[in-house]
Amino acid sequence: MSRDTEEVKNVEEGNILSETSGNRIFVLQCAHCKTLLGDTGSLVSAQVEQSAIVLSKAVNIQVETSNFEVSNSGIDSGSAFHLVKCSCCSTVIGRRYKATPRSLDHIRDMYTLFESNLLSYPLSCSVETSSTETPKYDNPSQTLHEVTNDMRAMQQMLVILGDRILRLESKLSKMNAS
Repeated sequence: MSRDTEEVKNVEEGNILSETSGNRIFVLQCAHCKTLLGDTGSLVSAQVEQSAIVLSKAVNIQVETSNFEVSNSGIDSGSAFHLVKCSCCSTVIGRRYKATPRSLDHIRDMYTLFESNLLSYPLSCSVETSSTETPKYDNPSQTLHEVTNDMRAMQQMLVILGDRILRLESKLSKMNAS
């Protein structure tokens, strides 16, 4: 896995993320087809023993719910899980545990993605805060509302940029045809 993913792994201290982990966000992609799978904004933990990253949310994945698999060895021995696949290329990228030993309860129903199947890169716009500064959210629903509004604005900007690209491509093809 990349150097940056090792940094993500190094922020874990006994399955509890350190305060500094919130400063840097990493985007995670399928190593095979480069499809976006998620980011460390939904990071639950880094499972060093499994060489895996556990996310609470993921995108562009398929969970094979047709049957359970059972781990026969390792830290997750005896655990029941479904395979998690990339929805674009169908490569197995991880597991979604349904039954775990007590020590792994925190990863049950989460997306455990194996490092060998991931690529990652840091977002350059990650928030930097001083260690003495603690964000204060008096009204969590207001914060959620602000994030929702920001995402809508970003979606609108992407649509506008997409339209501009289509118009430019159209003009370029007309110029090449002339």
